[in-house]
Amino acid sequence: MDTFKEVWAIVLLVAVPIAGFVGFIVHTLTVRKSSLEIQKLHYEIERLKSEQANRERLIEPANFDQVMQFAAPPPGVTGRAAARAAHRGLYFALLLLVVAIVIFVVVYLFFHGATK
Repeated sequence: MDTFKEVWAIVLLVAVPIAGFVGFIVHTLTVRKSSLEIQKLHYEIERLKSEQANRERLIEPANFDQVMQFAAPPPGVTGRAAARAAHRGLYFALLLLVVAIVIFVVVYLFFHGATK
């Protein structure tokens, strides 16, 4: 029985430092892997920033002449005709709104009047 205790004590005496060393190696390798992943992410961020900078250089804001090319009335149209041409879409939207309100009022009065 004493031999079993002595063998067990020797096994523990040897196993504890070996386990500590293996744990230290595993921890060191994990830290190194994490460091490499962080470095890889930094490189990825830098690459994406440079791609974004390249894309931003391709987009340039429109100058006044380019805006007026699409916003101005057709050539030869001036004065009131130019104002009407420029606001034709607005007039059409206003007309649709008025028609929708009239239809709503008529339907409301029809159903509300039918219930009384």
